[in-house]
Amino acid sequence: GGAGPTHCCAFAEEAGVGRVVVPFAATVYSALAAAVAEVRMTRKRSAPLYLPVDPAAVAGIYRDLETEVAAAMARQGAPSAAVGVARWVEMRYRRQMHVLRVPVPGGILDGAAVDRIAADFEALYARLYGASAAYREAGMDGAVAKPIDPAKLFAAMDAVL
Repeated sequence: GGAGPTHCCAFAEEAGVGRVVVPFAATVYSALAAAVAEVRMTRKRSAPLYLPVDPAAVAGIYRDLETEVAAAMARQGAPSAAVGVARWVEMRYRRQMHVLRVPVPGGILDGAAVDRIAADFEALYARLYGASAAYREAGMDGAVAKPIDPAKLFAAMDAVL
């Protein structure tokens, strides 16, 4: 947190280092990082759901989280036009350990979107673990969404399906 120069001599002595070089503006780096860092918010909700799932239930979770995040970002003074939200779901086959993050499209989540998310999960799972490792008969479950958009302020959401 910018106090490294305060402590470095004691650490150097303990490590047997005879000389310490401290950059002129060392104490400013942490303050600069704090001033230019992205604003990020994370929201998480547990709502166990299993595929096939009612798209309206998933859309409702995202809608609630997006509303919470927008209000929290507004309280931080972030203009709504500068807030970017990305969504994803962390999914796994039931009775298996491997959890994979799958992007979730913005906008309306209908049956076709949920089917696409499931297909994307299965394709990613097969690519990483082999097609024979899939266990579709056990069903799929997951966790919903955190945003990533380095060009904008962040509002992160994380809900469990």
